[in-house]
Order: sequence, then structure tokens, then C-alpha cells
Amino acid sequence: MSDGWSDRKRRSICNFLVNSPKGSVFLSSIDTSEISKTADKVLEMLDAIVEKVGEENVVQVVTDNVANYKAAGEKLMEKRTKLFWTPCAAHCIDLMLEDFDKKIKVHSVTIAKARKITTYIYSRTILLTWMKEFTKDRELIRPGVTRFATSYLTLRCLNEHKGSLLALFSSNKWISTLPLVKVLRIVDSDENPAMGFIYELMAQAKNQIKENFNNVERNYKPILDIVDERWENQLHKPLHAAAYFLNPQFQYKPDFQANADIKIGLYNCLQRMVSDPDERMMIDLQMDAFKNAKELFGLPTVVMTRTKKTPADWWDSYGDECPELKNFAIRILSLTCSSSGYERNWSAFEMRRHEKRASKPITQPIVLEEFSSDDEWIAEVEEPVLPTNDAWFTNLERATRRFAREATRNGDEIHEDHDDEIDEVTNLSDNDDEIAATYIGSNEFNDDDEFGDGSKFENEPASTGGTDVRSDDVDYGNLSFGYDD
Repeated sequence: MSDGWSDRKRRSICNFLVNSPKGSVFLSSIDTSEISKTADKVLEMLDAIVEKVGEENVVQVVTDNVANYKAAGEKLMEKRTKLFWTPCAAHCIDLMLEDFDKKIKVHSVTIAKARKITTYIYSRTILLTWMKEFTKDRELIRPGVTRFATSYLTLRCLNEHKGSLLALFSSNKWISTLPLVKVLRIVDSDENPAMGFIYELMAQAKNQIKENFNNVERNYKPILDIVDERWENQLHKPLHAAAYFLNPQFQYKPDFQANADIKIGLYNCLQRMVSDPDERMMIDLQMDAFKNAKELFGLPTVVMTRTKKTPADWWDSYGDECPELKNFAIRILSLTCSSSGYERNWSAFEMRRHEKRASKPITQPIVLEEFSSDDEWIAEVEEPVLPTNDAWFTNLERATRRFAREATRNGDEIHEDHDDEIDEVTNLSDNDDEIAATYIGSNEFNDDDEFGDGSKFENEPASTGGTDVRSDDVDYGNLSFGYDD
């Protein structure tokens, strides 16, 4: 898996990781600042990594979906005939949600309204305090919930708290995005391989979107057109179809249908991954026992655990009578289908790289603004919090003494000050749009919240507390494809 990022000095770094059933590990990194980003250069990098790992150990190479990586991936498949290039599933689904915002006006208009609401609340300390009282300390926005679809998750949260916030906001139609968000959370997870589920998840998500629009075609068609365009032209690959076929959770369902598309994907994988013709024939023959639940596959305990174990574990436990098919299935079902689950803030790694290159044997003085946060949710380095000169400390000391004097005033004076602050909050004007410093779906956000949580306005620190608004974690051993919370 490849992950490109930029450090504080705007250098382009490409990190490479290796994923296996035991987890993901960092392999190496390359400074690509001076390297042309053409498909041929990208191919050289990817090919070198495959050579380092060993082609016989590689089933797929996962990268972003941008044109140069796509072209490089296809060339890599031509050169390395035993492996696949696969685009990042989470990135592709995120592009679907981004297209909703760009191409469907009602989405962009509502997201803009949500931006105004969150900016107004989080830019005023007292209003933020009131909001937490009404929502029982629940945050409107939590960027740590997911790396993608923050816009739609925030819309959902605003809708859930609309009564508490007394907001004139209604967005029942926006549950149309929830199916894709749930798919995104599954494929973006680094806890369990999701390759065996994405094919069915996408089909279920499309059906759920139709139901959310009461099966009225003119309403759901713009949404599904976007989904289908990305799915058919960019994301859908043979590995996804083969994993769906080999997943016991789906294979034995009464409504399971192995259509031509699925079979083509399955046998393309078989042809590409198994070079020995005799072994390919043996695997094909063994599939009959799997499809018809014969012998070991049909034992009561084995049947009961089809939805209890992860697909790869199930094959590892019960595939012994079909050893060639077992090995083939485990290789596919153990795969991740996204590289974004391993995207991190690489600041700690960057510091380590710098230390290894440093030749000076002496310890450098500590400079506060040179330290990067280790918080993986911080997407970019902020401006220094404290001024670089010492004048701020004197001003802070004076302000502290002034605050202490004001705290000794009588209750009436404090009450009057409080009323003034209330008046300030309740007078919302058009000028509030000008102070917006955070944007839904943008990389330009302050502190730890791209929607404004933690943003600094008028020298007032915002609260960072709150309760996670994420949905329940997914149990890969017993996935349910309903979309009710």
C-alpha cells in the first residue's frame, strides 16, 4: 500500500506499507520531491517495492485512484502478471460523496447552511457551553469519527440534535448518504479485512438509497448515477467479485446469485494468481464441494459458524479437504480493500527521519514551534500558538491580574456583564459569514476540528470535550446489512 503526504517543509513523501492477515507494518519511504510524478516514475517506485517484498508474496498493490497511479498500476500488472493493482476503496467512496456536494445543488446548499451553524456556535464560548448543556455534552462535529464524509456525518449529527439546538433544520432526505458512510467505515477500518464484504455492501447500499427515496426513480437516480459511475469505472475489480463468491456468509444465502460478472472476476483471479494449470484445475474442481456444502463444509458446526467467524478464519478452520482452494480463498479474503485506513499524521516519523539524517552530535535547543503533534487526527501543522517573542508573557500576566480583580466584583456587576455577552450571542448578523474559518470537507481547519471545534476566535479558547458520535463498531464476524441504527 502506498500513502503520499507532505511534511512541514512541503516535501513530498511516499510511504509504503505491507498488509497481511497479521496486520499492517511500515516498510519504507521515499522522498519524491525531485521525482516527476509521471506514470513511468510511479511504476518504477511500485515495481521496486514489489521486488523488495517478492512478487510471489504480493497479491495486490493498493494506491490512490489518481490518473498517474492508475496508469502505473495497469502497467505494473502487465509487467508483474501474478498480482493485481487495486484502487483505494475508501478514497473512491469519498469521491462519490464529494460528487454529491458538487453535482447536486440541494446537497451543497444544505452543507453551506451547516457550515454557518457550526461556525457560529463554535466561535462563541458561551453559546458553545449552552449547546453542550442542551446536548448533554455531545459534540456537533467530531473529525476523529472518520477521515472521510465529515460533511455528511455533521449533517446527521445536526439533525439528531435539532430539537435541542432549536435549529430550523430538517434533513430527513440526507439519510440517503448513510448507507455509503457505513460502507466507508467498514472499508476504512484496519481491524479486519473487508475484501469479502465490499461487493455485497455496495449492492445493499444502493438498494437502501432507493428505499430512502421511497423507490421514486426521479429522486434516487441522480444519487445512483454518481455511485454507479465511480463503482463501475473506478472501484469494481476482479478481487472484489472473487472475494464475494468465496465468502461463506454470502455463498450460502438463498438469494445468492453468481452472475457472469462475479464468475469472470473469480476466474480472472484464478488465472492470474495460480500459475500452475494443474493446480487451477484442482481448485476449480474443489469449488463444487464448497458451493454445495459437501463433506466438511456441510457439518452442523461448520454451517453455524459461517456468519460467526471472519471469512478467512472460516476457511482456515474448515477448508482442509480442499487445500488448494483453501489457500486461494485465504489469500483473497485476507486482503484489505483500502489504503486510507493506514493514513496517519506522519510527523513523528518525519522527526525520526530528520534525526537519522542529522550529523551534528550535540543536542539542539528546544524550539516549541518545531514540534509536531503526534495526534493522528491533525491533518496539517498549525501556526505557532504562542508568539516567538517574550512580550506575550507580560501581557498574559497583566490580563490574569485584571481578571482576578474583576472576579471580586459584586454579583450584580457580574450579572450585567453576562447579559451583555448574551446580547452579543443572540444578535446574529450577515457579518458572521466573514469569520468562518472552518469548512466542511476542507483541509483548512484549526486545531483538532475541521468544523471549528477548537478554533480560536477573539482570543477565546473553544472547548474540546464531548462524546463520540460514531455508530456502533462493525462486527466482521457477524455483519448485518441493515442500516437502522
